[in-house]
Amino acid sequence: MSNSDDYQYVSQDLTGDDASPVGFCPHCDYPLVAGGICSECGNHVIASELNRIPNKLWRRMVIRRIAIIAAGLAVLITAWQIVDTGVWKNWVSTDYLISMQPQNDWSTEELFARIATGSLTQKQLVAYLDRAFLIQLDVRSPRPIDCTLRLSLYTGTESGPTNVRRHSIDIAVSTVCIADEFELEGGGWSTFVHRNNEFLYHNIDLDADIGPQLHEIKVEGTISVALRSSTGVVFPGFPIVRPFTAVQSVEFQDRPLTDFVHTVYSDELARGFQENTTATVCWGVEDKSTSLSVDIERPPANIASKFQLIREDLDQPVVEIAFATDASSGLGYSSIGGSTFHLNQLRAHEAQLVATPSLAEAFERGYDTIFGGRMIWSLPPIGDRRVAGQPLPLSTIPACRNGEPPFAQPPDRIEQWTPPDSVGDGSGHSAIKPPKGPKP
Repeated sequence: MSNSDDYQYVSQDLTGDDASPVGFCPHCDYPLVAGGICSECGNHVIASELNRIPNKLWRRMVIRRIAIIAAGLAVLITAWQIVDTGVWKNWVSTDYLISMQPQNDWSTEELFARIATGSLTQKQLVAYLDRAFLIQLDVRSPRPIDCTLRLSLYTGTESGPTNVRRHSIDIAVSTVCIADEFELEGGGWSTFVHRNNEFLYHNIDLDADIGPQLHEIKVEGTISVALRSSTGVVFPGFPIVRPFTAVQSVEFQDRPLTDFVHTVYSDELARGFQENTTATVCWGVEDKSTSLSVDIERPPANIASKFQLIREDLDQPVVEIAFATDASSGLGYSSIGGSTFHLNQLRAHEAQLVATPSLAEAFERGYDTIFGGRMIWSLPPIGDRRVAGQPLPLSTIPACRNGEPPFAQPPDRIEQWTPPDSVGDGSGHSAIKPPKGPKP
């Protein structure tokens, strides 16, 4: 009788009332009901040596388990490679990627990659633009009657992946601003290059004659967007121009700006700004351009100021920058930078850098109080810059970096500033003008 027949015979026995086998002979896999002499191979086997399952079946089970584990490992390795290389992103539909915008995550990165290769239809490009550049309106309310009306347009989120810096976004915004069906002076076209790892945030400051009540402010316009590579090549399908309408109800109160923002001044605060504020005038390669930067480290109070680089012989400042930072936000370092002007505007001319508190800027930033000090720097002519007290020819001064001394200078003096009676836009005159007329 063969082994297979024995297994069949034993299986048949187990279905009946006969004694079930205790185990299997470790030598020939023959089923035995007790220890002793194996009737199949003649070997003496004690009960403790009997196998619970036949060796042949055990080997099959081991091989099967090894095969299952190996297959599982193969699947895991393949899945890891797919995830690590990002191949799985290719399987996600473009319409689904668009529906996830604006996310600024892997979906945006993958979508940008497809846009760069021209794989999106014009309909898909428009759908992406309408989601990623959804224009919203933000106007601080309630607001004083004697303050320039600032309309802030924004997308509410980053409009591109932060880790794809080879792209840039050219944006042009055309706006018409309306208050209760009356068109306001201002708006027009604004064009700028927008790096894709930043928010789209665009301010419109308007002169408007608006009475003290609740008004509906509406901005109608178009946004033109062009995505381009670092080499300046515009991606296929762009530029795209889309209309937008943003609406907000704004309450105007018959109260002056000084009711909303107050200034604080003390000798202690003045010393704090004197010690932690520096201004730097830098000139670039071959003296072709100059930039102004102001750095404030750990400001002891909120500051909202208008920085002006002034030459007494000119009616308009060479550079004007609005700057604000919140002392309670815990910022350790804040700065203004990148305001570039031609070097000849300071060559052989004395100038002053004046930082005057701006109640209007403070109001727009949501500050109740700001530092009420006026900081003043006296700048000698560029050709007569001195280092360590010694005159130095212009040609021997390198471009400064990071505002290191001796180029970074604290204010020459700080004096207390008193708000004018009519604040307006913070310059001492009212910003109210007649409306342009009803919108046709």
